Amino acid sequence: MKFSLLSLIMLLPVLASSQPSMGRPFSVYLNPQKGEAERGGISIMLRTTQDPYPFNGIPLDLNLHRVQEICFNQAQKDYENYRAGRLSEQAYRAIPMSNRDTAMIADMTYRHTVHVLVGFNTAGKKVVIFDKNQNRDFSDDVFLEFDTAHTNFNLMMEENHRFELPEIELNYEHFDGQQIQIRTAWLRFDPYRIIRLRRVKDEIERLLELRIIQDEYLDGIFSFKGKEYKVRVCHRVPSASTYLGPTVRTHISSKYRPMNLTQGLLRGDTLLLDEHPVILAGLSMYGDSLRLIELPEQIKLWGREPGFFARDMVFIDVTGASRRLSDCLKNDHYLVIDFWGTWSQPSIKRMPEVQDLSDKISRLKKVDMISVAYDQDINKVRSYIERYNRSWPQAFDDSNLSNNASSPVRQLQVKDFPAIFLIGPDGKILATDFAEISKWVDEKLE
Repeated sequence: MKFSLLSLIMLLPVLASSQPSMGRPFSVYLNPQKGEAERGGISIMLRTTQDPYPFNGIPLDLNLHRVQEICFNQAQKDYENYRAGRLSEQAYRAIPMSNRDTAMIADMTYRHTVHVLVGFNTAGKKVVIFDKNQNRDFSDDVFLEFDTAHTNFNLMMEENHRFELPEIELNYEHFDGQQIQIRTAWLRFDPYRIIRLRRVKDEIERLLELRIIQDEYLDGIFSFKGKEYKVRVCHRVPSASTYLGPTVRTHISSKYRPMNLTQGLLRGDTLLLDEHPVILAGLSMYGDSLRLIELPEQIKLWGREPGFFARDMVFIDVTGASRRLSDCLKNDHYLVIDFWGTWSQPSIKRMPEVQDLSDKISRLKKVDMISVAYDQDINKVRSYIERYNRSWPQAFDDSNLSNNASSPVRQLQVKDFPAIFLIGPDGKILATDFAEISKWVDEKLE
């Protein structure tokens, strides 16, 4: 279930061994780690620098070039520009507060921006130079040259040629509210791909785009109710607004036993740590700590993961008859709900196993099963039911009716098909894994 988003405040890190008070927030200290982030890394688009000072060491044989930048603290940079008179007070005040945390802005100037020179030389090769030491001079930095001719690159793609993107480590300064720290960003960059974006105004700008891939994540370990847990945070770009937004994905698992959190968690989500409810309130401004809030255990939580309660829903039989989940669970009954679709090849492939599971359940007194076809054509569904001899109750969830509030697919937030749920007599979700449910049924038969 998703609760309304809470206001995010800066919290000091706490020791992993400390125990939170009931109903009070606690935080977990996070460390940046090198490694492939979620889904192969997060793309960062460079932007043309607006810095007024000159840059030295630009190669003389460049036909065209542009100095771009990666800023690791845009809020600090905006403040420095405002303080130096390069940004008017009106413009500064117009910056959304979500991109500014005054507790993390320093009165001193420090090195939070790395400039990147991207250009093409007279030989037609793409030149990339990172000003790693941040002295505004490219002559003492590594000169990188790439053959990005359209024909060569297209040939590489056609031959499915796999090549490693160049890596770069950038050190920058970070103010944690008390002192300046040195941090490292692990990045890869793609000089070959020509990026097509709506914001690109002309062909030159398009050629000079450089895709940066953030090759890092945040992780930490914390203790809760006597057990240790791991947390991994996959974030997007190195800026203040990253950690305030709802796009940050978090994975929390038992240190020794993985939890079934395949989709990842977003800010505002509620999770169960071995039956103990916790809400994910968000990250500190710069990803130093993760904020969690322990909830009273007697609270009834609705969701789709084991340990949560399933909301009441209405099953519409293929014959048009209907019944509610609450009716199915009367008299201490359990219910197995199987979701499938005629359009889903994995669903069709698993039909023999579902049939076998149904045969076993039919021998149990207080366990029932119902299949829900999420489809558009009820006649096609009926044809499949007859062809595969599906004799147990069959429901139809019309995928054309996206606004159906009582839809089983909507109430259980089913996104991948096939899917399966085991619901207990009290409405609590007990399992969502086919093998685990099959094992549970086998044990009931013994």
